[in-house]
Parts: sequence; C-alpha cells; structure tokens
Amino acid sequence: MTNWIFSQFNIGDSVDFQGPIGECFYTSADPNCQINLIGTGTGAAPLIGILKDALKSGHKGAIVFYHGASAIEGLYLHDELLEIERNNNNFSYRPCLSSEDLTESDPKINHGYCNEIALNEITASSETLLFLCGNPDMVNQTRKKAFLAGIASKNIYVDPFEYRDLRKVPR
Repeated sequence: MTNWIFSQFNIGDSVDFQGPIGECFYTSADPNCQINLIGTGTGAAPLIGILKDALKSGHKGAIVFYHGASAIEGLYLHDELLEIERNNNNFSYRPCLSSEDLTESDPKINHGYCNEIALNEITASSETLLFLCGNPDMVNQTRKKAFLAGIASKNIYVDPFEYRDLRKVPR
C-alpha cells in the first residue's frame, strides 16, 4: 500500500477503507495448545497482535513466531520481539532472513525461508494451531504442506495479503 500511496495517491484523493476481515485472531479455547505464527514482511503485524493477545490472556502452551524477510530491515520490531521472548518462558522468536547475500552475523537469526524452517521444526498434532500471514504464495503453499504434515485444517488460520477491490462502484 505504501508504494501506491507515494506513486499514485494525490492530495485531495479520497480513500475507502473496509474493516479488518479474515480469520487470524487469538481465542483462548485451549490455553495449553501449541501456537505457531509464520509471517513474511508486514505479515508480522497481525501475528504480533495474536501473540500479545495470547500472552495477555495467560496462554500457557508454547508460542513460536517465525518472521521472514529478505533483509534485516524487514524484521521490524525485532528488538521488541526479543524483549517479549526474554520476558515470557513459553514464547520463542525465530527471525529468518532469506537473502543469499547475508552479512548478518547474529546467531539468533536463521538463514532461509521462514515457512520452510518452521515446517521442519513444528511438531504437528491435532491440537497444533498455525497462523499464516503475508505473501499469498507463501501462505497458500504453507497451508497445504502443514495440512499434509498432520495439522488439522480447522487449526490453520490464514491471512494472505491479497489486493481485492471491494468498491461497489468502480472509479
């Protein structure tokens, strides 16, 4: 959206917003289940909300957040997530960089695609919850692979960041 605002939006233009839609939000139905959050780029934003809701609600099960970006700058809120991890024994933050030209030497940073790293680490069970947000290709491919690995489809929540023109009257 930022690119569109800077390249095509003009002073005086109007914008129509629609409220949040989707299925990515925390419910405390089972406070002991494992929660896995996988997001690319700005897909981290709704996942951070889910994380904070779960912790505030007293979630006791393991929560693991895999955030993927191509460069360190894309891991926004990196320091805040490290702090949340330090203060919560059941939360693990797994930052992932996919760029092949990496100079980052932080041992906390994983090298590779966040969804591939996550699928290699997640223990699939009927109680495992999986939240996927961000790049539509990543979300859709990971949903399928997670289901085939044994995560129940009812426990996979997705928010692919797709553009949809929801106006009733085109401009």
